[in-house]
Amino acid sequence: MILLHSNPTYAAIRETEYLVLPNMKYLQSLCSSLACSADSENENKHYLRTRIKTLTERERFVVLQLDEIHIKEQFDYKGGEIRGCAENALEGSVVNEKSRATVTAPSVVPAKTVQSYLIASAFGHFKEIVALHPVKNASSDDLKEITQKVIRIVHQCGFHIIVIVSDNNKVNGSFFKLLNPSYDTTYFLYLNDSLPYKTFLMFDSVHLGKCIRNNWLNLKDKFKIFMIPNFENLDNKFLEARFNDLRLLYKKTANQLLKNT
Repeated sequence: MILLHSNPTYAAIRETEYLVLPNMKYLQSLCSSLACSADSENENKHYLRTRIKTLTERERFVVLQLDEIHIKEQFDYKGGEIRGCAENALEGSVVNEKSRATVTAPSVVPAKTVQSYLIASAFGHFKEIVALHPVKNASSDDLKEITQKVIRIVHQCGFHIIVIVSDNNKVNGSFFKLLNPSYDTTYFLYLNDSLPYKTFLMFDSVHLGKCIRNNWLNLKDKFKIFMIPNFENLDNKFLEARFNDLRLLYKKTANQLLKNT
């Protein structure tokens, strides 16, 4: 376990010679022979069910985050298997982007991105990657199929998804509309008829919050007053938020054990 968490720590303990420990290369050779895969549904379920035992019922309410990781388009041979194949590349007729001619797509093509899924406790510090799916030019239908599979796994392990978050991507926006046909008017849905709670869909919320923060900090007035419309009553005057108040609150509680900022 020490080697898995930190190679330098394991090496430092071994150099003290208080404990007789095997060489790191020998342990790494043993670990490489283990059949463990990030795309194995059974292994992911087993791991998540083990982790959830240490969480309270409140910490089991999670936020599901999805994002794409760009990778080099190539195949790798590792552990007796060929890695890097796109899961959504199936045999059939497709349109070539350059010539616009209809061609037959190969059944095995290298992935261009890895669609990753992470859950984070909404009321705790728990975070864990739950799925990695290599894809190439994934469509909104592909994303819906993969995401529904991930949601099923997360629910079967005992977690409760209350928010699904994606970044600013056109495919993600189309995927949200497939997942919730009334997304233009309602920003939540019930993932299962038997679930009593809502699941909210948040599109590019991280970047929107970052833009608000940057615009707030770049204000030129002394108190950095940010004008906010009163959404409950649009006829009323604008509300004000002062960044200087946050600074004063931080200075007031900086040396206290219990901090509010």
